[in-house]
Amino acid sequence: MSKRLVFLVLFLLLTLVYGQGHLKYYGFAIVDCGWDDPLDSEVKTNYLSEVDSFTNVNQLCVFNPDDDIRQRVTDMNDSDVRPILHVQEIFYEDIDGTLYLRSDYQSRWNTFTSTNNSVLFPDSVAAFYLIDEPVHNGLSFEDLQTVSDLVKSDYPAIPTLIIEAWPDVDSLHIPLSIDWCGFDKYGVYDPNTDSEYQQLLATLKSKRSDPNQRIVIIMDAQFLPDYYGLGWTPDTMKTVAANYYNLAASDSDVIAMVGYLWPGGLDTPAQLGARELPQTVQDEYVRIGQLIINQDDQSLPVELVSFTAISSDGRITLRWATESELNNAAFLIERGTDERHFTLFGEVHGQGSKNSRTDYTFTDTSVVNSSTYFYRLADRSRSGKITYHSVISATAGVPMQEDEVPGAFALLQNYPNPFNPQTKINYALPKRVHVSLYIYNIMGQRVIELVNGNQSAGVHTIKWNGRDSNGKQAASGIYVYELKVNGSRLTRKMIMTQ
Repeated sequence: MSKRLVFLVLFLLLTLVYGQGHLKYYGFAIVDCGWDDPLDSEVKTNYLSEVDSFTNVNQLCVFNPDDDIRQRVTDMNDSDVRPILHVQEIFYEDIDGTLYLRSDYQSRWNTFTSTNNSVLFPDSVAAFYLIDEPVHNGLSFEDLQTVSDLVKSDYPAIPTLIIEAWPDVDSLHIPLSIDWCGFDKYGVYDPNTDSEYQQLLATLKSKRSDPNQRIVIIMDAQFLPDYYGLGWTPDTMKTVAANYYNLAASDSDVIAMVGYLWPGGLDTPAQLGARELPQTVQDEYVRIGQLIINQDDQSLPVELVSFTAISSDGRITLRWATESELNNAAFLIERGTDERHFTLFGEVHGQGSKNSRTDYTFTDTSVVNSSTYFYRLADRSRSGKITYHSVISATAGVPMQEDEVPGAFALLQNYPNPFNPQTKINYALPKRVHVSLYIYNIMGQRVIELVNGNQSAGVHTIKWNGRDSNGKQAASGIYVYELKVNGSRLTRKMIMTQ
Protein backbone atom coordinates (compact mmCIF):
# COMPACT_ATOMS: atom_id res chain seq x y z
CA MET A 1 0.00 0.00 0.00
CA SER A 2 1.44 3.41 -0.97
CA LYS A 3 2.15 6.12 1.59
CA ARG A 4 -0.42 8.34 -0.13
CA LEU A 5 -3.12 5.67 0.16
CA VAL A 6 -2.22 5.06 3.82
CA PHE A 7 -2.54 8.78 4.49
CA LEU A 8 -5.90 8.90 2.74
CA VAL A 9 -7.24 5.98 4.76
CA LEU A 10 -6.05 7.55 8.02
CA PHE A 11 -7.63 10.85 7.06
CA LEU A 12 -10.98 9.22 6.33
CA LEU A 13 -10.89 7.31 9.61
CA LEU A 14 -10.11 10.47 11.58
CA THR A 15 -12.93 12.27 9.80
CA LEU A 16 -15.37 9.54 10.80
CA VAL A 17 -14.24 9.53 14.42
CA TYR A 18 -13.71 13.20 15.11
CA GLY A 19 -15.86 14.97 12.51
CA GLN A 20 -14.56 17.56 10.07
CA GLY A 21 -13.51 20.13 12.67
CA HIS A 22 -15.21 22.99 10.82
CA LEU A 23 -16.30 24.69 14.06
CA LYS A 24 -13.03 26.19 15.23
CA TYR A 25 -13.79 29.33 17.23
CA TYR A 26 -15.92 30.20 20.26
CA GLY A 27 -16.20 33.35 22.33
CA PHE A 28 -18.34 36.28 23.45
CA ALA A 29 -19.14 39.85 22.47
CA ILE A 30 -18.19 42.93 24.52
CA VAL A 31 -15.38 41.17 26.42
CA ASP A 32 -12.89 44.03 25.92
CA CYS A 33 -14.96 46.96 24.68
CA GLY A 34 -14.74 49.49 27.50
CA TRP A 35 -18.17 48.57 28.85
CA ASP A 36 -18.64 48.62 32.63
CA ASP A 37 -21.43 46.20 33.50
CA PRO A 38 -23.98 48.22 35.56
CA LEU A 39 -25.39 45.04 37.10
CA ASP A 40 -22.42 44.49 39.38
CA SER A 41 -20.80 46.66 42.04
CA GLU A 42 -17.25 46.73 40.67
CA VAL A 43 -15.66 48.95 38.08
CA LYS A 44 -14.59 46.62 35.28
CA THR A 45 -14.34 47.00 31.52
CA ASN A 46 -12.26 43.96 30.55
CA TYR A 47 -13.72 40.51 31.23
CA LEU A 48 -10.99 38.36 29.68
CA SER A 49 -10.15 36.69 33.00
CA GLU A 50 -13.76 35.47 33.26
CA VAL A 51 -13.82 33.71 29.88
CA ASP A 52 -10.25 32.87 28.90
CA SER A 53 -10.38 29.29 30.21
CA PHE A 54 -13.13 28.19 27.79
CA THR A 55 -12.95 30.52 24.77
CA ASN A 56 -10.43 31.08 22.00
CA VAL A 57 -11.82 34.28 20.44
CA ASN A 58 -13.45 37.33 22.01
CA GLN A 59 -14.48 40.79 20.84
CA LEU A 60 -12.00 43.63 21.30
CA CYS A 61 -13.25 47.08 20.31
CA VAL A 62 -11.24 49.82 18.64
CA PHE A 63 -12.70 53.32 19.02
CA ASN A 64 -10.07 55.66 17.61
CA PRO A 65 -7.37 55.35 14.93
CA ASP A 66 -4.64 56.15 17.46
CA ASP A 67 -5.74 53.45 19.91
CA ASP A 68 -2.73 51.40 20.93
CA ILE A 69 -4.14 47.89 21.36
CA ARG A 70 -0.86 46.00 21.40
CA GLN A 71 -0.95 45.14 25.09
CA ARG A 72 -4.64 44.24 24.96
CA VAL A 73 -3.98 41.84 22.08
CA THR A 74 -0.94 40.41 23.87
CA ASP A 75 -2.99 39.85 27.02
CA MET A 76 -5.50 37.83 25.02
CA ASN A 77 -2.79 35.89 23.23
CA ASP A 78 -1.11 35.06 26.55
CA SER A 79 -4.41 33.42 27.53
CA ASP A 80 -4.58 31.43 24.26
CA VAL A 81 -7.31 33.76 22.98
CA ARG A 82 -7.30 35.78 19.76
CA PRO A 83 -9.32 38.98 19.47
CA ILE A 84 -12.04 39.69 16.96
CA LEU A 85 -11.07 43.31 16.31
CA HIS A 86 -14.11 45.54 15.91
CA VAL A 87 -12.75 48.35 13.73
CA GLN A 88 -15.99 49.97 12.55
CA GLU A 89 -15.24 53.33 14.21
CA ILE A 90 -12.05 53.75 12.18
CA PHE A 91 -13.90 53.72 8.85
CA TYR A 92 -17.48 54.86 9.35
CA GLU A 93 -19.39 57.72 10.95
CA ASP A 94 -23.02 57.94 11.98
CA ILE A 95 -24.94 60.88 10.50
CA ASP A 96 -28.57 61.03 11.65
CA GLY A 97 -28.76 57.26 12.13
CA THR A 98 -27.10 56.31 8.85
CA LEU A 99 -23.52 55.08 8.45
CA TYR A 100 -21.23 56.67 5.86
CA LEU A 101 -17.64 56.08 4.89
CA ARG A 102 -15.41 58.76 6.40
CA SER A 103 -13.58 60.95 3.92
CA ASP A 104 -10.33 60.37 5.82
CA TYR A 105 -10.81 56.61 6.26
CA GLN A 106 -7.51 55.79 4.54
CA SER A 107 -5.41 58.00 6.81
CA ARG A 108 -7.25 56.76 9.91
CA TRP A 109 -6.57 53.17 8.88
CA ASN A 110 -2.91 53.96 8.21
CA THR A 111 -2.60 55.53 11.66
CA PHE A 112 -4.12 52.50 13.33
CA THR A 113 -2.04 49.95 11.43
CA SER A 114 1.24 51.81 11.84
CA THR A 115 0.70 51.87 15.61
CA ASN A 116 -0.39 48.27 15.94
CA ASN A 117 1.22 46.48 13.01
CA SER A 118 3.38 44.35 15.34
CA VAL A 119 0.30 42.42 16.52
CA LEU A 120 -1.70 42.35 13.28
CA PHE A 121 -0.89 38.78 12.29
CA PRO A 122 -3.18 35.75 11.88
CA ASP A 123 -1.52 34.08 14.88
CA SER A 124 -2.51 37.08 17.00
CA VAL A 125 -5.83 38.25 15.53
CA ALA A 126 -8.80 36.02 14.68
CA ALA A 127 -10.66 38.46 12.43
CA PHE A 128 -11.35 42.08 11.56
CA TYR A 129 -14.98 42.81 12.44
CA LEU A 130 -15.60 45.55 9.89
CA ILE A 131 -19.16 46.59 10.67
CA ASP A 132 -22.20 45.59 12.64
CA GLU A 133 -25.45 45.39 10.67
CA PRO A 134 -24.41 47.28 7.50
CA VAL A 135 -27.74 47.21 5.66
CA HIS A 136 -29.73 47.89 8.82
CA ASN A 137 -27.58 50.98 9.43
CA GLY A 138 -28.01 52.29 5.88
CA LEU A 139 -24.47 51.62 4.65
CA SER A 140 -24.12 51.34 0.89
CA PHE A 141 -22.62 48.24 -0.69
CA GLU A 142 -19.92 50.41 -2.26
CA ASP A 143 -18.81 51.77 1.11
CA LEU A 144 -18.75 48.28 2.56
CA GLN A 145 -16.74 46.90 -0.33
CA THR A 146 -14.26 49.78 -0.25
CA VAL A 147 -13.30 48.95 3.32
CA SER A 148 -13.33 45.18 2.94
CA ASP A 149 -11.13 45.40 -0.15
CA LEU A 150 -8.70 47.69 1.65
CA VAL A 151 -8.38 45.55 4.75
CA LYS A 152 -8.10 42.33 2.75
CA SER A 153 -5.41 43.90 0.56
CA ASP A 154 -3.33 44.96 3.57
CA TYR A 155 -3.90 41.81 5.65
CA PRO A 156 -4.93 38.98 3.32
CA ALA A 157 -4.32 36.25 5.93
CA ILE A 158 -6.67 37.73 8.57
CA PRO A 159 -10.39 37.02 7.97
CA THR A 160 -12.86 39.88 7.53
CA LEU A 161 -16.27 39.68 9.23
CA ILE A 162 -19.67 41.33 9.01
CA ILE A 163 -22.86 40.63 10.99
CA GLU A 164 -26.26 41.73 9.66
CA ALA A 165 -29.55 42.35 11.50
CA TRP A 166 -32.01 39.55 10.77
CA PRO A 167 -34.76 41.68 9.11
CA ASP A 168 -32.23 42.87 6.50
CA VAL A 169 -30.53 39.60 5.52
CA ASP A 170 -32.55 39.46 2.31
CA SER A 171 -31.14 42.85 1.25
CA LEU A 172 -27.54 42.02 2.11
CA HIS A 173 -24.85 41.86 -0.57
CA ILE A 174 -21.57 40.31 0.56
CA PRO A 175 -18.37 41.45 -1.16
CA LEU A 176 -15.91 38.82 -2.29
CA SER A 177 -13.35 40.31 0.12
CA ILE A 178 -15.49 39.29 3.13
CA ASP A 179 -14.45 35.94 4.64
CA TRP A 180 -16.98 35.44 7.46
CA CYS A 181 -20.60 36.56 7.72
CA GLY A 182 -23.54 36.07 10.06
CA PHE A 183 -26.77 37.55 11.37
CA ASP A 184 -28.24 38.19 14.79
CA LYS A 185 -31.72 37.07 15.79
CA TYR A 186 -32.67 36.66 19.43
CA GLY A 187 -35.49 35.01 21.32
CA VAL A 188 -35.19 31.78 19.30
CA TYR A 189 -35.46 28.68 21.48
CA ASP A 190 -34.11 26.20 18.95
CA PRO A 191 -32.65 27.48 15.67
CA ASN A 192 -32.54 23.88 14.40
CA THR A 193 -36.34 23.66 14.27
CA ASP A 194 -37.35 27.32 13.99
CA SER A 195 -38.53 27.70 10.38
CA GLU A 196 -37.91 31.45 10.24
CA TYR A 197 -34.36 31.07 11.53
CA GLN A 198 -33.67 28.27 9.07
CA GLN A 199 -34.95 30.40 6.21
CA LEU A 200 -32.73 33.30 7.30
CA LEU A 201 -29.72 31.01 7.42
CA ALA A 202 -30.48 29.66 3.95
CA THR A 203 -30.88 33.22 2.66
CA LEU A 204 -27.57 34.29 4.18
CA LYS A 205 -25.81 31.40 2.48
CA SER A 206 -27.38 32.33 -0.84
CA LYS A 207 -26.05 35.89 -0.48
CA ARG A 208 -22.43 34.77 -0.38
CA SER A 209 -20.26 35.76 -3.34
CA ASP A 210 -18.20 32.60 -2.84
CA PRO A 211 -19.39 29.31 -1.30
CA ASN A 212 -16.12 29.23 0.68
CA GLN A 213 -17.20 32.25 2.70
CA ARG A 214 -17.85 30.91 6.20
CA ILE A 215 -20.74 31.41 8.62
CA VAL A 216 -20.52 32.80 12.15
CA ILE A 217 -23.42 31.79 14.40
CA ILE A 218 -24.45 34.46 16.89
CA MET A 219 -25.67 32.60 19.98
CA ASP A 220 -28.28 34.24 22.18
CA ALA A 221 -26.39 34.49 25.49
CA GLN A 222 -28.41 37.16 27.27
CA PHE A 223 -31.76 37.37 29.01
CA LEU A 224 -34.15 40.20 28.22
CA PRO A 225 -37.36 41.03 30.12
CA ASP A 226 -39.34 40.19 26.97
CA TYR A 227 -38.21 36.58 27.27
CA TYR A 228 -40.57 36.04 30.19
CA GLY A 229 -43.37 36.56 27.67
CA LEU A 230 -42.03 33.54 25.76
CA GLY A 231 -42.43 31.42 28.87
CA TRP A 232 -38.67 31.46 29.48
CA THR A 233 -36.69 31.97 32.66
CA PRO A 234 -32.95 32.69 32.89
CA ASP A 235 -32.41 28.93 33.36
CA THR A 236 -33.88 28.38 29.87
CA MET A 237 -30.72 29.83 28.35
CA LYS A 238 -28.87 26.59 29.13
CA THR A 239 -31.03 24.67 26.64
CA VAL A 240 -30.91 27.58 24.19
CA ALA A 241 -27.11 27.43 24.26
CA ALA A 242 -27.13 23.67 23.66
CA ASN A 243 -29.48 24.16 20.73
CA TYR A 244 -27.24 26.77 19.13
CA TYR A 245 -24.22 24.54 19.58
CA ASN A 246 -26.09 21.66 18.00
CA LEU A 247 -26.76 23.87 14.97
CA ALA A 248 -23.18 25.10 14.69
CA ALA A 249 -21.66 21.65 15.16
CA SER A 250 -23.87 20.08 12.48
CA ASP A 251 -23.36 22.70 9.73
CA SER A 252 -20.06 22.38 7.89
CA ASP A 253 -20.33 26.02 6.68
CA VAL A 254 -20.02 27.30 10.27
CA ILE A 255 -16.56 28.29 11.45
CA ALA A 256 -17.35 30.14 14.70
CA MET A 257 -19.99 30.69 17.37
CA VAL A 258 -20.04 33.97 19.30
CA GLY A 259 -22.32 34.59 22.25
CA TYR A 260 -24.08 37.92 22.57
CA LEU A 261 -23.15 39.12 25.15
CA TRP A 262 -20.88 38.65 28.19
CA PRO A 263 -21.52 41.76 30.38
CA GLY A 264 -25.12 42.92 30.84
CA GLY A 265 -26.97 46.22 30.78
CA LEU A 266 -25.73 47.33 27.36
CA ASP A 267 -28.96 47.48 25.34
CA THR A 268 -31.35 47.96 28.26
CA PRO A 269 -30.75 48.35 32.02
CA ALA A 270 -32.53 45.06 32.73
CA GLN A 271 -30.55 43.05 30.16
CA LEU A 272 -28.73 40.15 31.82
CA GLY A 273 -25.45 39.24 30.20
CA ALA A 274 -24.02 35.74 30.18
CA ARG A 275 -22.08 36.50 33.36
CA GLU A 276 -25.35 37.25 35.21
CA LEU A 277 -27.11 34.04 34.17
CA PRO A 278 -27.48 31.06 36.55
CA GLN A 279 -24.43 28.89 37.22
CA THR A 280 -25.99 25.98 35.34
CA VAL A 281 -26.17 28.16 32.22
CA GLN A 282 -22.59 29.34 32.62
CA ASP A 283 -21.50 25.72 33.10
CA GLU A 284 -23.09 24.95 29.72
CA TYR A 285 -21.13 27.80 28.12
CA VAL A 286 -17.96 26.32 29.60
CA ARG A 287 -18.83 22.82 28.39
CA ILE A 288 -19.51 24.02 24.87
CA GLY A 289 -16.29 26.00 24.84
CA GLN A 290 -14.23 23.04 25.95
CA LEU A 291 -15.77 20.90 23.20
CA ILE A 292 -14.87 23.44 20.53
CA ILE A 293 -11.45 24.64 21.60
CA ASN A 294 -10.20 21.20 22.65
CA GLN A 295 -11.31 19.35 19.52
CA ASP A 296 -7.76 19.29 18.17
CA ASP A 297 -6.56 17.57 21.35
CA GLN A 298 -7.02 13.94 20.43
CA SER A 299 -5.99 12.65 23.86
CA LEU A 300 -8.44 9.99 24.96
CA PRO A 301 -10.11 10.66 28.30
CA VAL A 302 -9.17 8.49 31.25
CA GLU A 303 -11.16 5.27 31.42
CA LEU A 304 -12.36 5.24 35.03
CA VAL A 305 -13.60 1.90 36.38
CA SER A 306 -14.32 2.75 40.03
CA PHE A 307 -14.58 5.74 42.33
CA THR A 308 -15.35 5.16 46.01
CA ALA A 309 -15.53 7.16 49.23
CA ILE A 310 -14.53 5.44 52.49
CA SER A 311 -15.46 7.26 55.70
CA SER A 312 -13.88 6.84 59.11
CA ASP A 313 -13.38 8.97 62.21
CA GLY A 314 -12.15 12.41 61.14
CA ARG A 315 -11.35 11.48 57.58
CA ILE A 316 -12.77 10.46 54.22
CA THR A 317 -10.61 8.42 51.87
CA LEU A 318 -11.24 8.57 48.14
CA ARG A 319 -10.19 5.63 46.01
CA TRP A 320 -10.41 5.28 42.27
CA ALA A 321 -9.01 3.04 39.58
CA THR A 322 -8.38 3.39 35.86
CA GLU A 323 -8.06 0.75 33.19
CA SER A 324 -6.09 3.03 30.85
CA GLU A 325 -4.77 6.58 30.59
CA LEU A 326 -3.41 8.61 27.69
CA ASN A 327 -1.43 11.82 28.23
CA ASN A 328 -2.99 12.15 31.68
CA ALA A 329 -1.09 14.78 33.65
CA ALA A 330 -3.12 14.80 36.85
CA PHE A 331 -6.37 14.09 38.62
CA LEU A 332 -8.20 17.04 40.17
CA ILE A 333 -10.26 16.49 43.32
CA GLU A 334 -13.01 19.01 43.96
CA ARG A 335 -15.08 19.20 47.15
CA GLY A 336 -18.44 20.74 47.94
CA THR A 337 -21.31 20.66 50.39
CA ASP A 338 -23.85 19.89 47.67
CA GLU A 339 -23.91 18.30 44.21
CA ARG A 340 -23.65 21.55 42.28
CA HIS A 341 -20.99 23.78 43.80
CA PHE A 342 -17.38 22.63 44.00
CA THR A 343 -13.96 24.11 44.67
CA LEU A 344 -10.59 22.58 43.81
CA PHE A 345 -9.38 20.69 46.87
CA GLY A 346 -6.47 18.52 45.79
CA GLU A 347 -4.41 17.15 42.94
CA VAL A 348 -2.86 13.74 42.29
CA HIS A 349 -0.30 13.05 39.57
CA GLY A 350 -1.53 10.90 36.68
CA GLN A 351 0.31 8.12 34.90
CA GLY A 352 0.74 9.87 31.58
CA SER A 353 0.03 7.09 29.08
CA LYS A 354 -0.66 3.61 30.41
CA ASN A 355 -2.87 0.75 29.22
CA SER A 356 -3.08 -1.23 32.48
CA ARG A 357 -4.89 -0.74 35.76
CA THR A 358 -3.78 1.97 38.19
CA ASP A 359 -5.17 2.52 41.71
CA TYR A 360 -5.25 5.91 43.38
CA THR A 361 -5.91 7.14 46.93
CA PHE A 362 -6.57 10.60 48.34
CA THR A 363 -7.42 11.28 52.00
CA ASP A 364 -9.36 14.31 53.21
CA THR A 365 -8.57 14.96 56.89
CA SER A 366 -10.21 18.40 57.08
CA VAL A 367 -13.71 17.03 57.70
CA VAL A 368 -16.15 17.35 60.58
CA ASN A 369 -17.78 14.17 61.83
CA SER A 370 -21.49 13.78 60.91
CA SER A 371 -21.09 16.28 58.03
CA THR A 372 -21.71 15.14 54.46
CA TYR A 373 -19.24 16.06 51.72
CA PHE A 374 -19.49 15.75 47.95
CA TYR A 375 -16.46 15.03 45.77
CA ARG A 376 -16.04 15.45 42.03
CA LEU A 377 -13.17 13.85 40.13
CA ALA A 378 -11.64 15.23 36.94
CA ASP A 379 -8.55 14.45 34.89
CA ARG A 380 -6.32 17.01 33.18
CA SER A 381 -4.43 16.08 30.02
CA ARG A 382 -0.91 17.29 29.34
CA SER A 383 -2.35 19.86 26.95
CA GLY A 384 -4.60 21.24 29.71
CA LYS A 385 -7.89 19.66 28.65
CA ILE A 386 -10.10 18.87 31.66
CA THR A 387 -12.58 15.98 31.64
CA TYR A 388 -15.04 15.59 34.51
CA HIS A 389 -16.07 12.22 35.91
CA SER A 390 -18.43 11.16 38.68
CA VAL A 391 -19.72 12.86 41.82
CA ILE A 392 -19.87 10.85 45.06
CA SER A 393 -20.65 11.72 48.66
CA ALA A 394 -19.77 10.47 52.13
CA THR A 395 -20.62 11.42 55.70
CA ALA A 396 -17.58 11.86 57.91
CA GLY A 397 -17.37 9.58 60.94
CA VAL A 398 -19.78 6.99 59.50
CA PRO A 399 -17.77 3.79 58.93
CA MET A 400 -18.00 2.15 55.50
CA GLN A 401 -16.63 -1.06 54.07
CA GLU A 402 -13.42 -0.65 52.09
CA ASP A 403 -14.29 -2.50 48.91
CA GLU A 404 -14.85 -1.81 45.28
CA VAL A 405 -18.55 -1.04 45.72
CA PRO A 406 -19.19 2.58 44.69
CA GLY A 407 -20.08 5.00 47.45
CA ALA A 408 -23.12 6.35 45.61
CA PHE A 409 -25.21 6.01 42.47
CA ALA A 410 -23.28 7.71 39.72
CA LEU A 411 -23.59 8.27 35.99
CA LEU A 412 -20.27 8.96 34.30
CA GLN A 413 -19.57 10.95 31.17
CA ASN A 414 -19.68 8.76 28.08
CA TYR A 415 -16.42 7.95 26.33
CA PRO A 416 -15.47 8.99 23.74
CA ASN A 417 -17.38 12.26 23.54
CA PRO A 418 -18.02 13.59 20.94
CA PHE A 419 -18.30 10.21 19.22
CA ASN A 420 -18.99 8.45 15.96
CA PRO A 421 -20.33 5.84 15.51
CA GLN A 422 -20.39 4.33 19.02
CA THR A 423 -19.64 5.26 22.62
CA LYS A 424 -19.51 3.68 26.09
CA ILE A 425 -21.56 4.72 29.11
CA ASN A 426 -20.37 3.84 32.63
CA TYR A 427 -22.52 3.99 35.74
CA ALA A 428 -22.01 2.95 39.35
CA LEU A 429 -24.42 1.13 41.69
CA PRO A 430 -23.72 0.83 45.44
CA LYS A 431 -26.16 -2.10 45.79
CA ARG A 432 -28.26 -4.48 43.73
CA VAL A 433 -31.17 -2.55 42.32
CA HIS A 434 -33.49 -2.18 39.33
CA VAL A 435 -31.92 0.05 36.68
CA SER A 436 -33.24 1.78 33.57
CA LEU A 437 -30.99 3.57 31.09
CA TYR A 438 -32.54 5.55 28.24
CA ILE A 439 -31.27 7.84 25.49
CA TYR A 440 -33.29 10.87 24.37
CA ASN A 441 -32.78 13.37 21.57
CA ILE A 442 -32.63 17.10 22.28
CA MET A 443 -36.40 17.35 21.72
CA GLY A 444 -37.02 14.97 24.62
CA GLN A 445 -38.06 12.03 22.43
CA ARG A 446 -36.84 8.62 23.53
CA VAL A 447 -34.39 7.14 21.03
CA ILE A 448 -33.63 3.79 22.65
CA GLU A 449 -33.77 1.84 25.91
CA LEU A 450 -30.35 0.38 26.70
CA VAL A 451 -30.98 -1.20 30.13
CA ASN A 452 -34.11 -2.24 32.01
CA GLY A 453 -33.65 -4.78 34.79
CA ASN A 454 -31.97 -5.69 38.08
CA GLN A 455 -28.20 -5.31 38.31
CA SER A 456 -25.64 -6.02 41.00
CA ALA A 457 -23.50 -3.48 42.84
CA GLY A 458 -20.42 -2.19 41.04
CA VAL A 459 -19.43 -0.21 37.98
CA HIS A 460 -21.27 -1.19 34.78
CA THR A 461 -20.51 -0.36 31.15
CA ILE A 462 -22.94 -0.32 28.26
CA LYS A 463 -22.19 0.49 24.62
CA TRP A 464 -24.45 2.50 22.33
CA ASN A 465 -23.93 2.00 18.62
CA GLY A 466 -25.67 5.24 17.62
CA ARG A 467 -28.84 3.53 16.44
CA ASP A 468 -32.43 3.95 17.62
CA SER A 469 -34.81 1.25 18.85
CA ASN A 470 -35.64 0.35 15.22
CA GLY A 471 -32.00 -0.14 14.28
CA LYS A 472 -31.89 3.10 12.27
CA GLN A 473 -28.79 5.28 12.49
CA ALA A 474 -29.50 8.31 14.66
CA ALA A 475 -28.73 11.80 13.35
CA SER A 476 -25.71 13.77 14.50
CA GLY A 477 -26.36 16.19 17.35
CA ILE A 478 -26.83 16.39 21.11
CA TYR A 479 -28.38 13.50 23.06
CA VAL A 480 -29.30 13.03 26.71
CA TYR A 481 -28.77 9.73 28.48
CA GLU A 482 -30.74 9.09 31.66
CA LEU A 483 -30.15 6.61 34.49
CA LYS A 484 -33.21 5.82 36.63
CA VAL A 485 -32.68 4.09 39.99
CA ASN A 486 -35.23 3.79 42.82
CA GLY A 487 -37.27 6.72 41.55
CA SER A 488 -34.20 8.94 41.19
CA ARG A 489 -32.70 10.00 37.88
CA LEU A 490 -29.27 11.12 36.73
CA THR A 491 -28.71 12.64 33.29
CA ARG A 492 -25.78 13.68 31.13
CA LYS A 493 -25.39 14.95 27.58
CA MET A 494 -23.32 13.58 24.74
CA ILE A 495 -22.66 14.59 21.16
CA MET A 496 -22.70 12.42 18.06
CA THR A 497 -20.68 13.97 15.24
CA GLN A 498 -21.07 13.59 11.51
